[in-house]
Formats: sequence, structure tokens, C-alpha cells
Amino acid sequence: MTSPLRHCPLVRSRSLAGKSKPLPGVWPLTCTSSIRGAIPIASTLDEIVSNKAHGCYILDILYTNAMYGKPVVKDALNRILYFCHGLMYKQLSAWMLHGITSDPYGEFFIQTAKHGLATVSKEVEEEEDLGIMGVTGQQLQKIHLSSDGDKKKSDTGQYCIAADFLPSYIQPRVANKILFVGESVQMFEKDKHKMKSSKSGTIMSSRESEFASDLQHLSKQPEFNSISFETVIDKIRAHSAEYLWVIIVEESDLTNELSIMKDYFLLGRGELFLAFIDQAQHLLRSPVAAKTEHDVNRTFQHAARNVLIDNDSLLQRFRLTVPQPSKEMKRSVGAAAVPTDPEVGWTVLGLTYSVQWPLHIFFTPSMLEKYNRIFRFLLAVRRTQLDLQHCWSLQMFNKDKFESPAATPMWQLRTHMAFLIDNLQYYLQVSSCLYEILDQCSAFYRLFISAQNPMTEKETESLQTITLSFQRNSSLLFRILSGVHVQSSHPHLAQLLLRLDFNKFFTDMGGQLGL
Repeated sequence: MTSPLRHCPLVRSRSLAGKSKPLPGVWPLTCTSSIRGAIPIASTLDEIVSNKAHGCYILDILYTNAMYGKPVVKDALNRILYFCHGLMYKQLSAWMLHGITSDPYGEFFIQTAKHGLATVSKEVEEEEDLGIMGVTGQQLQKIHLSSDGDKKKSDTGQYCIAADFLPSYIQPRVANKILFVGESVQMFEKDKHKMKSSKSGTIMSSRESEFASDLQHLSKQPEFNSISFETVIDKIRAHSAEYLWVIIVEESDLTNELSIMKDYFLLGRGELFLAFIDQAQHLLRSPVAAKTEHDVNRTFQHAARNVLIDNDSLLQRFRLTVPQPSKEMKRSVGAAAVPTDPEVGWTVLGLTYSVQWPLHIFFTPSMLEKYNRIFRFLLAVRRTQLDLQHCWSLQMFNKDKFESPAATPMWQLRTHMAFLIDNLQYYLQVSSCLYEILDQCSAFYRLFISAQNPMTEKETESLQTITLSFQRNSSLLFRILSGVHVQSSHPHLAQLLLRLDFNKFFTDMGGQLGL
């Protein structure tokens, strides 16, 4: 690049010495055009050096300078880009067709995720659906090795889009598609021994030569064409997504798996959890002990046999968790100025599920945790409903014992609680006050079981505290739902409010129950 500048003084000196006779104006024109072309190229090199650019970052600098440069500069930089893009397409072929990267110096924009590496923001990555049923490249990179434990993660690593190395002319959505395809190929190649599919080979084996030819054709183009580039990437991604669809939806029977999740996490098998709640009361109403989790799982298996669920292999994939309080929590509770009751099993009970490969692509750990939170809430509602129904059965069995006027407030409160919980069983709107209401219903059940007849002064004070708390939270719930209904037109919410206030009793009582 410096040779034209070096030859200009030589031409000028020869002309002045009479050793050569160039046409008038040739040497200044030659030197001027050379200088004009060389100076922008030299400034481009200075920019690369000053920014310590390497790998795909160099492509971005060259492309930007070529776009805004004069024709002679653009031609020169495009020629350099042509050879640099050839290397990039080789990396793309290895990654998208074989799921491997040969990048010892960290120059490709798909890199192993590590601490301190700037990546494309999550908001950008998840703008577009990249694969099957909402699976994005970001999601796939998080979970494709999760089922194999930390050892596998440290050996193989997870991949991400390195923001500093992504050329500006490759959109983040396109880069995410590239990430998705490579992760898919890598995952199925690593776990192909687990496949029970009629398909043989890797994801790309049936069309590998076709896609390799497409990428080779792109590498031969004199200038980078973003439209052609994205068209080829979309073509490869569509093939990967179709392959995943067949493996996950059809051959792994995703529909049946969703039905299983509904039966257990969403309490679809109501008879199972009705039997479980009845049999596990003595275990989970007490503080958590070392054997609680083991005993609860045995009880769960026994309840399943009682309701004629004989699929042992399926039941083994579910496990109830009852974590013990940590030592730090025990010390903090013991050091508290006001002693607090230890957590009972019902408050920490959870449900885990072992997802079979390759459905872990769909049922990610974060999704299973959301299912677990829903399970805990629904189970608490159902258990509270059963407690209140038990109170009613005891009332009916001992009518003569509880006919005194002093017992009337208690029965009215139970009726109002059951009315609210029974309606929430059909129309569940998760709100912070719901858990408070459930807690008050549980506290009422405990008071009812242990109360004397007539109640002692302390028991009467407890009943008043429960009543006030229930009134406050039921009022808050009614106002929240009414406010949401005013701002929206959801028919289900309107129907819930109609059930709660069908004769304007709730409204006339100021939105409070238990008065």
C-alpha cells in the first residue's frame, strides 16, 4: 500500500533530470490518484491497529470504510473483504453443518460463553421465534446441555453471540438463527445415542451437500449481499426447525407430555391429590424433619395405587420435594427476639419432574420452576377447600353441640370463607392477598379443631384476629378484581365478579366478607 507513494518521488526526480519524458500532467496525476487511494486505506489500517481489532471485528471496520469510501477505495477494501469473508464462511459451514468451531484465537462471532464476554442483549435475541414452538437461540444455548450436569458443561461449554465480533451488517436476528442451528446440530450429535428416532444420521446429513454448496456460492460473491445471506440462513434454519418438530412433537409425543404436566402440576388428576392430601396430613402439618421427604414420596406412591394409577415408570419421574430449613435459617429463627413457628411441610412442598430427552428443549428448568409454583398454589387452594369442607362436615355431625348463639359468628365466617375459596377454585387470579386469605382459612381450621366449647377468651381473640384479617384481604381482593374489570373486558373476570357479587351482597357489605 506504500509502494505508490514510494514511486512518486522517483518519477518526479527522473522527470526533472530529463531521464524520462512523461506526458504533461502524467506524474502529478499518477501520484495524486495513488495518494488519494492509499491515504484512506492507511487510515483504515490505523483504525484496525488502534482498536486492536481482530477476527470478525476487522470485517466490520473494512465494510464500514468501504461503504463510505470513494470507488478506488471501495474496490480495494472489497477485495480484502472478499478473502476475509472466505474465512468467515468456512467457520459458518463448520458451525451450522457440523456444530463445531475451529477458533483457537476467538475470532468468530459465535464463541463459548465465559465471564466478561459482551453478548447480544437478551431483548434483541428473543425478538424473533427461531425454531420450534417458541424456542430461541438464547433459550437453546441455555438448556441444550442442562440435562447432563455441570461436568458436561465445563467440558463442552455453552455458546453465545459475541457482540464485539458481530459485524454490523449481520443483523442480531440472523446471528441468532446461526446460533440456533449450530446448537441444535451440536446437541443432537452429542446425544444421538439417546435417539429412538426413525431418522438416521445428523440433522444436516440429508441436505449437507446442498447447504455447503449454498454457503460456498455466497463466499464467491464479490460483495457481501445481506439479503442473499439471510435467505440461505433461513433455509438452513427452517430445515433444523422441521427436524426438531418431527423429533419432539411427533416421535417424542409432545402432546402426551403436555397432558402429563396438566395431570400432575395442574392437579388434573384430582382424585390422586385428594387421596394424597388426606393421607399426608399427619406428615406435612408438622415441622420438616430429615425423613419427611422420603415419607411423603412413599405416601404419594401409595395414594397413586389407591386411585388405580399403575404406570410406575411415569410415577418414578415425579418427585415431591420437602426441603429442610438451612442451618443459617435455624440460627436466625433461634436468635430472633420474637420466636416464630418453624415451617411446616405444606408451606415448602414442591414437585419436580425428570424430563426425557429431547423434550428438555421444550420443558426448560425455568419452565419447570414456573410449573412448580403453580402446583404449590393450586395445591394450597385445594387443601384449604378441603379443610373448610371438613369443618362443615363436623358442624353437620355435631349440630346439637354448636347450636348456641355464641357459635354463630364462627359458622358465618366458615360459610363466607368457603364461598370465596369455592369460587376461586374455578377462577384463579394470582394476587398477594390470595395467600393471605388461604393462610387465614388454614388458621381458622386449626382454631376450629382445637377450640373448646364454649371458646376460651384467648380463642375468641384469635377468632377476632382471623375475622379482621379475612375481611381486610377479601375487601382488597374484591377491589383489585373490580379495578382490573373496569380497565379490561375479560369475560372470565366479569363472570367471577358476578359469582362473588351476584346479589350485590359483597357491594352492600363494602366489599367485605365475614361481617
